[in-house]
Amino acid sequence: MRRDGRPQNPKRRAAVEPARRDHSGLVELLAVGTIPLLGHTLTLVSIMIVLHGLAVFTIVAVMLDTGGGPGRAAYTLNLLVFEEALGRLNYGLATAIAFALFPIVLIITIIQFRLLKPTWSY
Repeated sequence: MRRDGRPQNPKRRAAVEPARRDHSGLVELLAVGTIPLLGHTLTLVSIMIVLHGLAVFTIVAVMLDTGGGPGRAAYTLNLLVFEEALGRLNYGLATAIAFALFPIVLIITIIQFRLLKPTWSY
């Protein structure tokens, strides 16, 4: 038990004990024990960050209303879908763009899963 009453994680202890016996520093302890145990969490968080970056809409819409950027430098596919559907009432093109955006996001997510696949599991 820790001083704050939480139980010690036996998986982390098993991963960190050999590194401590070798008098490893903080970087080695993180690389051997902590980061591999956080592999699934780090994968999820990084995918969510990329998906949030691809889904940016509000900031770009406000920037474009105030002349944000030279020409259409801040223009995204999400904003194009919005403008086509609600600005020009061209629902077919907006739907086609949204359907084209889905495989792009799916491919990026699959690549991230493959690159960030955790090597250690519970």
